[in-house]
Amino acid sequence: MRADEVRLAADGTEAVVTSVEYQGAHVALSGRMAGDQEILALIPEADFFADPKTPGDTVRLTWSADRAHPLEA
Repeated sequence: MRADEVRLAADGTEAVVTSVEYQGAHVALSGRMAGDQEILALIPEADFFADPKTPGDTVRLTWSADRAHPLEA
C-alpha cells in the first residue's frame, strides 16, 4: 500500500514508532509492527502535530483494505 494511505487511528494495527521525519506538508512516520514488519506512514502535518509522536511510542495505524495491493515474493 502507499504510505500516504496509512493513517493514525484510535484502533487499528499496533506499531512502535522507529523514526519521525518532518517533510514539510507531511511527516514520515516509520514503525515496526508485529512479526518485525516495517511500515511507513505519511501523515499530514496538521494531523501529526495535533498529537505528535516520538520514536519508541506505540501507535495504531489503519488503511483501507481495498487500497492494499498484496505483492508476491
